[in-house]
Amino acid sequence: MSYPSLFDASGDIRADLGLRGFPTTYLFDRDGQLREAVVGGITEQRLAAQLEDLLR
Repeated sequence: MSYPSLFDASGDIRADLGLRGFPTTYLFDRDGQLREAVVGGITEQRLAAQLEDLLR
């Protein structure tokens, strides 16, 4: 599975999204709206299920 990932060197994105812990996975819908933030590790299976839900 591939998906976009970024490195927030300035910390601006972290502040804008209200980062609560590391790692945090942010899930956006097709319109670019933040739909969910998963704090902590995420399994490939959970990520795949959540992405599938977003793409419906």
